[in-house]
Formats: sequence, structure tokens, C-alpha cells
Amino acid sequence: ILDRLGRGESDKYRLTILLKVILDFDNNLFNDDFVLDEFLSLKSQKEISQYISTKKSSYIKTLFNDDYVRLYLNVNYFEDVWYYSKEAFEELSEWILSISFVKYLSHEPLDNSQIKELVTRLFMLNKYLLDCSDQSGFQLEKLETILLHNK
Repeated sequence: ILDRLGRGESDKYRLTILLKVILDFDNNLFNDDFVLDEFLSLKSQKEISQYISTKKSSYIKTLFNDDYVRLYLNVNYFEDVWYYSKEAFEELSEWILSISFVKYLSHEPLDNSQIKELVTRLFMLNKYLLDCSDQSGFQLEKLETILLHNK
């Protein structure tokens, strides 16, 4: 497909990395400890931050320590700090949340109101992740600290 669109080798390489990351990590977002009603009950950014730091801490740690995730995020070391690409983080967040949503819907029948609430919470979660990314100054270790300790 990328050949037909005239995309170069670097685009194909990035897509391959993205697909690997999605396949490795999308199941971990809505895994066995996921409770839909609990997630839908989150009404504020503070509640989302508590949810992330308590329920998804192992997910965050594993995600940020994965070599392919670091490669996709263009992580680089400069003056004793690990930085990542803002744009790559935004893309990765949106892809993981979108694919996880589609896969969850394919396994769990939801009514329209539940789907609407789930989409609303996923948008809130994505906004929270992007806000934390901005707060971190695009420093990987700082972002991990914010996500894990921002209660």
C-alpha cells in the first residue's frame, strides 16, 4: 500500500515499527483487570490520572522500556536526559487507544450509550496523556514519573 502511495523506505520502516508496537501493547490496555464500569465512572482528569497510576503502572513501565516503542518515539539522549518526539508520542497514543477500542468492541457487545461513554473516556484519556507529555518537556523519564505518580 505504501509503495502505491509513493511512500519512501523510512515511512515503511516506521509503519513496521508501529505495527509491532500495536500488536505487542494494545491487548495490555484492556486486559483481564479492565472493568468497563470502573473505566466509564472516571469523570475527571484527576480520576483518570489515579486510574493510570494505580491500574496501569505496569503497562506504562513496560511500554516505555520497550526497544521498539523507544525507536518509534525517536528517543534520543542529550545532556544526560532521554527525550522523545512529541509528534510520535501523539501518534502512538492515538493508535493504541483506537486499535484497543476497536478490538474491545469486537469482543464485548456494548449498547450505544456505553460506546458513547467509552469514546468520551478514551478522548479524556488521550487528552490527559498529551497534557502529561507537554508537562514533561518531552523527557521520557519525566513523563513516566508524571504518569505513575500524578495522583
